[in-house]
Amino acid sequence: MDGWSSCLTTTATVAGAYLAWYAVCAWQCRRAMPALRLRGSHCYVTGGSAGLGEHLANLLAEAGANVTIVARNQDRLLAAQKRIQGHCADPEQQRIVAISADVANAAEGTRALHRAIKAQQGQAPKYVFACAGLTTPRFFLEYRPQDFEQTMQVNYFGALHTIQEAAKLMIQHEVKGGRVVTVSSQAGLLGIPGYSEYTPTKAALRMLTETLYYELAIYGIAAHCFLPANIRTPGFEHENQTKPEITRIIDGDDEAMDPRDCAQCMLDGMAKGYPNITSDWLGDIVRATCRGVGPANNMALDTLFVFLGWFLVPLWRVIVWWQAKSCRQAEAAQRKQVLSQ
Repeated sequence: MDGWSSCLTTTATVAGAYLAWYAVCAWQCRRAMPALRLRGSHCYVTGGSAGLGEHLANLLAEAGANVTIVARNQDRLLAAQKRIQGHCADPEQQRIVAISADVANAAEGTRALHRAIKAQQGQAPKYVFACAGLTTPRFFLEYRPQDFEQTMQVNYFGALHTIQEAAKLMIQHEVKGGRVVTVSSQAGLLGIPGYSEYTPTKAALRMLTETLYYELAIYGIAAHCFLPANIRTPGFEHENQTKPEITRIIDGDDEAMDPRDCAQCMLDGMAKGYPNITSDWLGDIVRATCRGVGPANNMALDTLFVFLGWFLVPLWRVIVWWQAKSCRQAEAAQRKQVLSQ
């Protein structure tokens, strides 16, 4: 056998072994999670009056689920409820419920869940999606103490209180195959200038979900963390009103996803049994690189992503930091001037 034949044989053997490993890991992922059965199930969505939450509710309605959406603004909530009803696969049978509540308040969030069960004819939530969140990007030195507290209250504690009460109700009502989903962000995987009030809350959600992945499994409840990139939503438009230029460069505003496509990524990841779900391949590389000893989506694929991440993530950091050089210099000069007054 000549050198080329030997090289091709070795390559084919390695590739075949890797593909077999990938297939086994994919099978194990799906086997470890209960099947995703949306039709007739009660799906509970916070932040459901707009953006990702509303588009997710549309997809759930199209799949035949009974959907409860929760948000603070009553008018926007009722308008979203009507739009979601238009997506029902079986309008005669499905129930689309809207409940106005501030999930950042533990008592209100708890009452909302109990009201939802009553409105859904005693049916407890089987799938809970904590989509409510906010951010107002600016530089760290510009924030007030209450800004940090409010964002943590909504993004982290709003999800935490909702999921804790929902898990208790799933156990109480003997819900089989229940799942809870927190919506973190790729910003929860790496620090981005301009998001000092936001990234810690999303990182906290990621670690909360990793803990729940193991703990709630005791009761047959699966936990997922969704880590999307930018999404074209009203919230994203609000972000852009205050976003520093350096954040725009790093964030890549022109690449924001369609919210419906993003919601579909979430459901697809749940169907595959992924503990941590991303919306694009770059997010998967960063996720796998930052995974540590947490659960893998697919060990074979994650190993490949980690290998790529060792080279691509540092390179990306150097490139964007170089691109933002003039912005950093301008901000430093301006900040020194302001603080010296």
